Amino acid sequence: MNTDLKLGLFTAVSTLVMIAIFAAVCVIFA
Repeated sequence: MNTDLKLGLFTAVSTLVMIAIFAAVCVIFA
């Protein structure tokens, strides 16, 4: 259960990071 929690947290953080990078790229090239 602890492993699943870590995996879920890692996935959420990775998704947020990807969204943040994508938003930054959009702002830079806008």
